Amino acid sequence: MSDRPEIPWIAEYMNRLPDVLWDRCVVGDGEGCVFGWVERPGGRHDFVLLRWTPAGVGLTTSSAERGPEFARALGIPEPLWQPLRGVEEAFGTFAPDKIVRAA
Repeated sequence: MSDRPEIPWIAEYMNRLPDVLWDRCVVGDGEGCVFGWVERPGGRHDFVLLRWTPAGVGLTTSSAERGPEFARALGIPEPLWQPLRGVEEAFGTFAPDKIVRAA
């Protein structure tokens, strides 16, 4: 099955976030996701994950500051965009040598 028919459709959404540098994607039969980076102060980057299914488009980003802005640009109601939280908060303490702690 060709991925091409979906690319123009999701590319229109991707273009609504001009500050995001898109990196990798998974395109399936009617669904997929695309992953990119947005620069933040101090030379660091936050990630943006845009995903789509027959039910619609969703957004996850590590940028709490820019998440609402991205959601508005995509036409996604703000409660539907998902901010990140630490795995320790979500799942409790486990394998501490396998948890990345951002500075």
